[in-house]
Amino acid sequence: MSVTVQSSPLEPRLPQDLERRIFEIAAMDRPVSIPKLMLVAWRAKDWLEPLLYRVVFLGSSHIRNRGYCRTFGLPTFKEATLKDRPPACFQRVKHLFIGAGLDDSEAEGWLAACPNIINLFIQFSSTPLLRVLNALHGVRCLTIDVCAICGTDIPHILFLAVTHLELLELSTIHREDAVRLSQNLALIPHLTHIALNPNLDRMVSHAALAADTRLQCIAFLWSSPYALGDTSPLLNDARFVCIQQSMEHHLDYRTDWLRGAVGGDDYWALADTFIAARRAGKVERGRYNICDTDNPEEWKGEGG
Repeated sequence: MSVTVQSSPLEPRLPQDLERRIFEIAAMDRPVSIPKLMLVAWRAKDWLEPLLYRVVFLGSSHIRNRGYCRTFGLPTFKEATLKDRPPACFQRVKHLFIGAGLDDSEAEGWLAACPNIINLFIQFSSTPLLRVLNALHGVRCLTIDVCAICGTDIPHILFLAVTHLELLELSTIHREDAVRLSQNLALIPHLTHIALNPNLDRMVSHAALAADTRLQCIAFLWSSPYALGDTSPLLNDARFVCIQQSMEHHLDYRTDWLRGAVGGDDYWALADTFIAARRAGKVERGRYNICDTDNPEEWKGEGG
């Protein structure tokens, strides 16, 4: 004899939109718990699965990945994840970090599977992957090897929506490449923020950067305080800032990227805050060196 238990029509129920909001708040507060929350009900799975795949961080080793992701309560992914999840899952990826530990075929697989990325960090020479990268047309925040924009056919589709561009020096560029680099930066239609890693400050024309009125932030990333030459046009440019980046695990560039991916303040936000404070006279007009460990609250009372 089977007994069917039916819920009473008088049983209290939350409106479904409120129930969904509660699940989403719980999921965003602790993303690593999303797989368990998805088991509550089919509707919870439908609501939360897009959040599970929103940020994908792939680095040199799964153990290290797990350490970085744990800091932000994010789930970790392996290359095998591409094979055991339906393709629709990866269309929900918005933030993708590809570290130097992946080989070209693994990186190509992830890039091809995630067509809707808006924030991409790719940490190796991108030349072999330009075909796949050109399938991405919505990337707004991009970190990539400088060789990607030293060619003669820029702008690639990849750059059409980019507003924030960080360039890495992972491959050698020659003098003619440096000239083309400055020219090609001007062809990225929506660029407002540019960041150059060490040595690239000597490859890009300071005069060209200073003359580009679209730019709201010109950042040099360095491991120590930076000294501009007395003749550099950036010396009195209110948009220029040099950011000394920390080397500690809990403050390094991977952590900074993850912080920005989950909605926190990354180095771009720090630079914008400093530039605004300097324009408002809250810091000395001639100061351009800051550190990624600085507290922006201190700038409010510095004066200038």
